[in-house]
Amino acid sequence: MAEEAGVRIGAVDYLASQPWPFPASLMIGAQTEATSDGPDAPIAAGIVDDLNAAGFKAFGPTRAAGQLESSKSFTKALCRANNIPTAAWEHFADAEKAKAYIRKQGAPIVVKADGLAAGKGVVVAMTEAEALAAVDMMFGGGFGEAGAEVVVEEFMVCLLYTSPSPRDRTRSRMPSSA
Repeated sequence: MAEEAGVRIGAVDYLASQPWPFPASLMIGAQTEATSDGPDAPIAAGIVDDLNAAGFKAFGPTRAAGQLESSKSFTKALCRANNIPTAAWEHFADAEKAKAYIRKQGAPIVVKADGLAAGKGVVVAMTEAEALAAVDMMFGGGFGEAGAEVVVEEFMVCLLYTSPSPRDRTRSRMPSSA
């Protein structure tokens, strides 16, 4: 599809193994006309901005947009400032203050590492003890720098109803016995 549009998309596996930031000059020999960027840490560090500045067509979030993923408190503050519905929350740089908030709110509750934790930085605590242990783990370095600050938010339950399609009903039929 991309070739039909006249754009060569290069897959440069070598770059994925390089520490970020790597120089955009590594892309020059690959004859790449466009990139699609995805890992969170390079996006947060500005890979799309850097590749665009070096003359490459890079598809993906800019450094500014990457803040939505790289800082949970940034995203929550943006939601609050713009009246975007989200779970009730607070941001903490102090473990004892986070624990006091958890004790006041009760469980279930959600504890999130504020920074990038490779998709692992969330604990859905069903008990107060689990939430307090999550705070200790995060502030104790369990997620490295990502857990130096935390967001504690309301546990929300969402009920979702979807109507099955005719195809779903066909697939769900039990075979009749002969």
